[in-house]
Amino acid sequence: MFASEAAMQAWLTKEISQVYGLGELIAPKSLDGYTGEEKRIAESYSYCIDCLNYNYPISFDENISLKSGDILRPDVLLYSSESETIVLVELKNIKEPTRQAGTELSAYAAELRSYIPLLASSDIISVIISTEWPTLLRHYVFNEITWHQRKILCLKPVQDKTKISLEIVDPKEITEGNLSLSIADDHLSGFHICLYDMGLYSGGDIKRLDSHVQQMLTALRYIAAKGTSQGNNGFAFLWRNSHPETIAPYMITVVNIAPFSTLERFLRIVDEIKPESILGRFINICAEHDPTGHGASLGTQSESAMEFLGSFCSPQAEGFMNWRHLKEFMLENGDLIAFQAWGFFETEYFSLLKNEYNEGKVTTTAHDPNLGLRVLEKIIDSEYQFIDLTYFNYHPEEPD
Repeated sequence: MFASEAAMQAWLTKEISQVYGLGELIAPKSLDGYTGEEKRIAESYSYCIDCLNYNYPISFDENISLKSGDILRPDVLLYSSESETIVLVELKNIKEPTRQAGTELSAYAAELRSYIPLLASSDIISVIISTEWPTLLRHYVFNEITWHQRKILCLKPVQDKTKISLEIVDPKEITEGNLSLSIADDHLSGFHICLYDMGLYSGGDIKRLDSHVQQMLTALRYIAAKGTSQGNNGFAFLWRNSHPETIAPYMITVVNIAPFSTLERFLRIVDEIKPESILGRFINICAEHDPTGHGASLGTQSESAMEFLGSFCSPQAEGFMNWRHLKEFMLENGDLIAFQAWGFFETEYFSLLKNEYNEGKVTTTAHDPNLGLRVLEKIIDSEYQFIDLTYFNYHPEEPD
């Protein structure tokens, strides 16, 4: 269809100059009726399309870098006057598998914030127009939309006689061959923040901390805010400890996705993992070092909570385990008070909360712990057979 990306660029530049918005070049397609992972892709598409009605051209294949010597040339850069968003358009006219489009879009978005530092992620939409949609490019789009909630629209040029238009890539095509969003308890890890009342050692009032529940709820929200700012996906429960011998009357259980644990999914779709490959090196890190998700990111959320808890109790992070064990201890010993989520879990929570309100259950709160448990039951696959990567290099026939 195009002899080169330059020819593709020339075609699009000409077409944009003749219309009010990029959306006029897109063939109509219904984005209703999708469910699950495809629905998230369709929602991203719809958001982007709404920003393509009135577009003001900013640049066509020009260097946007503020730093002398750096070259950053987005194919097309537009401003949406209706939605007040920046539209990044990346063109691809190749057949080879590539993540290059994703890498370039991330670099362009970062540079745009050199001009407008407070530009939100949702104020930058990305449009990828590609003649081919290889696996790596589809994986990039899938992960960016699903896990990082980026706004991306995928288009393919199509020719009808002498006219070329843009066709929306079906969301099912983007999810085809991707690893399922279903996760297991073993993909999640965290700890309990025990709110100790040291006065109980000397016979103090077991109910003293009851007057500080509002501060605990504030700490819970701050934990979520930190999780969001770090780009994490997780949740937390505030609960009252019902164990009769406790000196920690309240506890907060904080949980995030343990990112390295998700590498085990590749064992289901890759026939051979070569040790020298990048994937092989990452899996070897899991086998040798066992990263459980209790790293600096999760620690920062714990430290944030202490700022609101240390004035009335002695908070201590304990029980660094996966969600399976954390949940068992919490449900056996706790009376749940509140639930807070961030990232993907927050999105799912408010989706379910909206359904509650539509059904007339208007007393359900924005931090209902029972609704939180239902969200987790929906997301977490209890039948998932998790593969422990710490045994990846284990060969029982070999000597120790």
